[in-house]
Amino acid sequence: MDSSYRMIMLEILAIRKVIPVLILGLIVRGVLGVQKVIFLMPEIESEIVA
Repeated sequence: MDSSYRMIMLEILAIRKVIPVLILGLIVRGVLGVQKVIFLMPEIESEIVA
């Protein structure tokens, strides 16, 4: 009983540590993706014009 409760607590703590990292990773990936799109936009536009 006690050991399983401790395992659940450890899992909750682990999840609480992992979630912010995942969110930060998504934000960073989103920002990099946006920058990549902005960086590629002139090339795409020049190809469309040409």
